[in-house]
Amino acid sequence: MKLAKIKIKALWKFYSLKVSTFIIALLLIALYSCAPSVLKKELITQAQVIEPAELRQSSEPFLGRLFLFGGIIVNVKNQQEGSQLEGVYILTDRKGYLKEGEYRGRFIARSEEFLDPVIYKAGRSVTIAGEFRGFEKGKIGEMEYDYPIFEIKEIYLWPEKKTYQVPPWWYDPWYYPWDPWWRYRYPYWW
Repeated sequence: MKLAKIKIKALWKFYSLKVSTFIIALLLIALYSCAPSVLKKELITQAQVIEPAELRQSSEPFLGRLFLFGGIIVNVKNQQEGSQLEGVYILTDRKGYLKEGEYRGRFIARSEEFLDPVIYKAGRSVTIAGEFRGFEKGKIGEMEYDYPIFEIKEIYLWPEKKTYQVPPWWYDPWYYPWDPWWRYRYPYWW
């Protein structure tokens, strides 16, 4: 009888540990999957994420389709018809968050709304949901370039990254010449 009670207690501890671990894992997965998307959900579900190289290979099947992409603003021009944003293409995930990666080319995104060049200044990051309209020849400096053209349906301007300059003496409390062991830092033959 006593042996049976010990076995039951051991099994109870084992299964309660497994159940609590399972519940914690389930909660972590649920919290991770609830990360908000950057743009409207309707646009996110309709939009595709695509490499610019695929657009260049055959642009005909992609005309008029909605794409989700990000970029770094190069410049903004305002004209009578609306605003034109030139940027460096960066891939995004399905929720619109920018991925770290290499340069993928440039793009032009057009909007009927006014994009203020002071707010949408060079170097800021954006995520755009836009319809592909084709290619247009342009120049980067003196070089000819085929820009993919997108019509902006929605745009998200990422907050500016702030950097803080910390003086070097904050990193090491025994910064030279106040280091009490400065003589013993190197072997005697140096």
